[in-house]
Amino acid sequence: MSYKILIRETLSIVALFTFFLLVLVLVVGLAYYLQEFGASAVRHFFGVASIKLLNSMLYP
Repeated sequence: MSYKILIRETLSIVALFTFFLLVLVLVVGLAYYLQEFGASAVRHFFGVASIKLLNSMLYP
């Protein structure tokens, strides 16, 4: 196997791993943003003081 092919395959694997890591960071960041800022926007829109999350209803 040629070194050029080996280097190209290694770089493509690293690029694929980096892409999936970026997608994971974006999903986690979006979930955090929705939890922190989305809940306050919903509370303000509906005029309620607090919102019970599904997790806190299942595991009190």
